[in-house]
Amino acid sequence: GLFPANEETFAWMTQEVDRLGRLVDDIQYLSRIESGQFKLDFQKVDVGQLVQRVTAQLGFQAQSKQIDLQVMPFSQPVLALADADRAAQILINLVGNAIRYTPEGGTVRVQVTVADNFAEICVEDDGIGIPAEALPLLFERFYRVDQSRSRTSGGTGIGLTISRHLVWAMGGELTAVSDGPNQGSCFTFTLPLA
Repeated sequence: GLFPANEETFAWMTQEVDRLGRLVDDIQYLSRIESGQFKLDFQKVDVGQLVQRVTAQLGFQAQSKQIDLQVMPFSQPVLALADADRAAQILINLVGNAIRYTPEGGTVRVQVTVADNFAEICVEDDGIGIPAEALPLLFERFYRVDQSRSRTSGGTGIGLTISRHLVWAMGGELTAVSDGPNQGSCFTFTLPLA
């Protein structure tokens, strides 16, 4: 008798059950990654093609918010030794977050560079930014910069944790920088060159 037995209530309940199911799946996936109980399929990955594929996949999401999703030009192919599916998963998470936390009319840029035998993929936005005190905590499971943000407006709160562990498993690093609130942010991950 707390809620009416109608379509709206049942839709809400279904949405919550789905969300909890995704959360359980994410936690189990993270546990497998942290314990090393998953396999990576290392191969030569054309990082430029990976970036083009992911940005094309997320292009509609960016357009719906009138966000300019840019891929900065790169002069030559960059080949990394990585698991292509996991690298795509990381990039989808980073670009998706950049789109989600950039206001309508903003810009998200993806750039590929090479430094010290690593391919660097930088996802930069002019969005809401990150306070300095939050930067060291970003990759902690369930941490949210804005604690008032609901789980429905974000994800499960462990996407960055999963991404960082996947990058580490492939021999790279995932970092974040921001000049503070409303100053945008830049997430960069590296993969060893092939």
